[in-house]
Amino acid sequence: MPESLYRQTFRSCRRKGMRVEHVLFAILGGLLLVSFVTITAFPSAETPSSKPAVSDIDVPLVLDLTSTSPERKFVKNTSCRFHKCFDVLRCGLREDGKLGVHIYPTSWRINGVNGSPLFAPLSKQFIQLLEAIESSGYYEENADEACLFVPAIETLNANRLDDELVSKALGRLPLWGGGKNHVLFNFLPGKHPEYETALYLESGEAIIAGAGFSTRSYRKGFDVSIPMFNVLTKVEDAGPTVEQSYQKERPLVLVVMHGNFLPDHDTILDSILEGNSLSAIRLRRCEDAAVRNNARKVCSSGHVYDYPEILVQAKFCVITRGLRMVSTTLLDAVMMGCVPVIVSDTYVLPFADVLDWKRASLFIAEQSIGEIPTIVQQIPPNVWRSMSKQAFFLYNYYMSSMHKITLTTLRIIQDRVFDHYALRYENWNLPPTVMSTADPDFIRPPPPLFIPLAPLQSTGFTALILTYDRIEILYKVIKIVSETPSLAKIVVVWNNQEKAPPPEEEWPKVGKPLVVIRTSSNKLSNRFYPYDAITTEAVLNLDDDMYMVTPDELEFGYQVWCEFPDRLVGFPGRVHVLDDDKKWKYESEWTNEVSMVLTGAAFHHKFYSHAYTYMMPADIRDWVDSHMNCEDIAMNFLISAYTHQPVVKVTPRKHFKCPNCGTSIWNNTDHFQRRNYCLNYFVEVFGYMPLKTVDFRADPVLFKDQYPTNLKRFPAVGDV
Repeated sequence: MPESLYRQTFRSCRRKGMRVEHVLFAILGGLLLVSFVTITAFPSAETPSSKPAVSDIDVPLVLDLTSTSPERKFVKNTSCRFHKCFDVLRCGLREDGKLGVHIYPTSWRINGVNGSPLFAPLSKQFIQLLEAIESSGYYEENADEACLFVPAIETLNANRLDDELVSKALGRLPLWGGGKNHVLFNFLPGKHPEYETALYLESGEAIIAGAGFSTRSYRKGFDVSIPMFNVLTKVEDAGPTVEQSYQKERPLVLVVMHGNFLPDHDTILDSILEGNSLSAIRLRRCEDAAVRNNARKVCSSGHVYDYPEILVQAKFCVITRGLRMVSTTLLDAVMMGCVPVIVSDTYVLPFADVLDWKRASLFIAEQSIGEIPTIVQQIPPNVWRSMSKQAFFLYNYYMSSMHKITLTTLRIIQDRVFDHYALRYENWNLPPTVMSTADPDFIRPPPPLFIPLAPLQSTGFTALILTYDRIEILYKVIKIVSETPSLAKIVVVWNNQEKAPPPEEEWPKVGKPLVVIRTSSNKLSNRFYPYDAITTEAVLNLDDDMYMVTPDELEFGYQVWCEFPDRLVGFPGRVHVLDDDKKWKYESEWTNEVSMVLTGAAFHHKFYSHAYTYMMPADIRDWVDSHMNCEDIAMNFLISAYTHQPVVKVTPRKHFKCPNCGTSIWNNTDHFQRRNYCLNYFVEVFGYMPLKTVDFRADPVLFKDQYPTNLKRFPAVGDV
């Protein structure tokens, strides 16, 4: 679902739930904000404002270096937390929902007193960073409308910085204000010999988006920890290489990455590799002068390897802290699907506030570094595979380019500002569904972020009834459904192009809105089209002969769906099994196990109608419509693929359809043969079997207890 539509849905829910005190608070807040703006915009003559006008940005800045003091101690507000050092009042929600980010003009000049430029030209990586912002929805050209500011003063590499000079330049920025609402990007912090773990500047209250934070220098919830990006070792389009490596066993169990290790770690790593039969190598910089300075070559025991390509041969890569807290080796490892073994007690990993690195890496205490061989050998192959794929996912989605690193950083800051629109854990950490993915072990996400954990029950459900020309039984079904307390609307999909639906006066008079939609072609997929008439989150799909279901059963089914809004919740259950020929077979026997519920009587979220129509593989939709069968199996496949969860069957009843309601397409003798074919064909299209078998059924409380009927909330629930 598009983010803007999610936002719209959220606002609507909030408006419905807004109480009087909320409105009064909003009005009071607005008055205070107007007063604040008025005071800021029109300072008194006695207290002249020291805040420069925005137009001053284009004026060249001249710095006098005669007062430079190399002994100066730079100040960073170490107590900053987000709402303490960030002014959220200037961050109005724009129409597109993104916070505005303004970049100081790159043409703005910082000169010395003699008129010469004080800073070297911007690096390619910093230019890419600025371009990523300018081309994104975050960019705000008007500084007065911006929430966040990015100085066009490069701070990526501490080795290239004159700390005193950069601090002076930042302090003279027209909108600096002690760094409030500014963000500084840094890949390489600290210089010899201290190697600080954070940018060493007069940064004040500016957010530091930096690599190499320790838990001591990182202001949690304020700064953003980013990866150390190195264009020299980046492999373009590493995905196919990594994916191909899963087709066979990786020959190396362990690779110890090169770097400036601490002496104690260096000695221990050498000893455990020498005294262990584990298939492992230790990479070092090559001694050969011909390749010594080549970042794409490393050596081990006299062998020269291509780097980082050698890492795709290894299952685990040891990453330890050295003189610096971090190096590029972490990014190199995850780029090649090598699971990092992180030996650092205080390192703050990239985007640690939102990414769950425990799903993609191992953490070893520094005092336990000697236990690495034992630990990695205890990891089962399927667990390693899942961790490897997760590691590559994190790299590919958030860290594989300057563009992705920049926009991920801004999204994290935006989620802090507008926390009610923030992405959830699963949105950050679970890969998006790829319908053709053939790997059943690959973790799939829950449904889209807009599906609430507990939908508002007051909104009710829309009953969508697919019909052709069985008028009498259709009217009976409508009357039964209309007696369900949570029903909001009935939508009848008239699937007969040869015969017009009955006139309005002949339809049953029910106390809920009833809409009739006449389709242009007779397709089973019409039951899953996302009609505009569907205004509720919950959709009850019904066949026009679902005559034996009761209002109590429908109401109970809806209440269960409210507990599982991401699932397919229904009444008639079915199961898939493997036959002796290793072919999937559709089974309708009365067993306790279910893997499907038929959509002739089932609740689902309205999103799945959209997904079926626009995201389902076209081969499956075409087969369903041409053979007039298996649309319910297709929907079960779709929802199980999205959720990686089983369906939910409600109530014990197994007979629902009217036994004497005329001809049905399900009465064909080859019906079950076709459904067997459906199962196997859909598996072929999807690339795997997404259905999950479960021995579970939801029944009402007191359903089988011997209590008076008037004490039961859902008394009319059938036994069979």
